[in-house]
Amino acid sequence: MTNRENIIKLLQRNSYEDDSIVASYIDCPYCDGCTNPHEYGTTDFQMYCDDCKIEWLNKESEGEI
Repeated sequence: MTNRENIIKLLQRNSYEDDSIVASYIDCPYCDGCTNPHEYGTTDFQMYCDDCKIEWLNKESEGEI
């Protein structure tokens, strides 16, 4: 299975855990306008970042973006 196939399979499961895994592999679409309040390199920073990317993925899949 290719990386692309694996990512698509994970996204189709619609679970937070799988979405979080996928989010950690993609670049942030908001790099220029990042609102992450946590210090870079911390666990809180990464969790906030992954949640933000999951939200972006959900909007994209619903056609809002």
